[in-house]
Amino acid sequence: MNGKCKGSEFERVISKKLSLWLSEGEDDDLFWRTQGSGGRHTQRKKKGKETKNQEGDITSTHPSTQMFSEKICIECKHHKDINLWSIITRTGGQSIYNWYSTLIEISKDSGKIPFLIAKQNNKPILLITNALIERSNYFNDLKPISGFIFEQELSFIYIFEDLLKQDPETFRTFLEKSKHGILNS
Repeated sequence: MNGKCKGSEFERVISKKLSLWLSEGEDDDLFWRTQGSGGRHTQRKKKGKETKNQEGDITSTHPSTQMFSEKICIECKHHKDINLWSIITRTGGQSIYNWYSTLIEISKDSGKIPFLIAKQNNKPILLITNALIERSNYFNDLKPISGFIFEQELSFIYIFEDLLKQDPETFRTFLEKSKHGILNS
C-alpha cells in the first residue's frame, strides 16, 4: 500500500473509532475525512477565506459531534517510522516533530486544541496534544506515557486507545468547560 493510501485508510479508521466512541457504539459515521485532508482549508486560507471546521484531517459530520470539531483540530499520520526521537532532537523531515509543529500552528490560528494521532507500523496508536486532559479530574485512569516542552508549552503523549476507554459524556463535559484544553474551573 502506498503512503497516500495508507494515510487515507488511517484517517477512515480513526474517524470510525471516534464515531463509535462518542456514540457509545451506535454510529460509525459521525466523523469523516475533511475535503482534501485539510487541503481545502489551506488553499482557501491562502486566498483570505475561512473554511469552518476543515482544518486538519477529520471533522464532524453530525450535529451530535459538532462541538468536538469546533474545539479540536485532528491531524492523522501513519508511517513506517514516525521518528518519535525527533521530539527531543527537534529535527527530521517526515517526523512527529514536524507534524506536531505544523498542527500547533494551525491550532493556534483556529483557536483549537491540537490532536496529533500518529501510528508507526506494529506499534500502538499515539495521541499527542497540549491539552491538560489528565489534570482535569475528569479522567482518573487516562495518564500520559510521556510529556515534553514544545514552544514553551507542556505537551503530552497518550495511548489513543486509552482515550477511547473514557466515558464520552465526561469528555464532552471536559470540552464544554475547557478553553484550549485547559479547564476553566
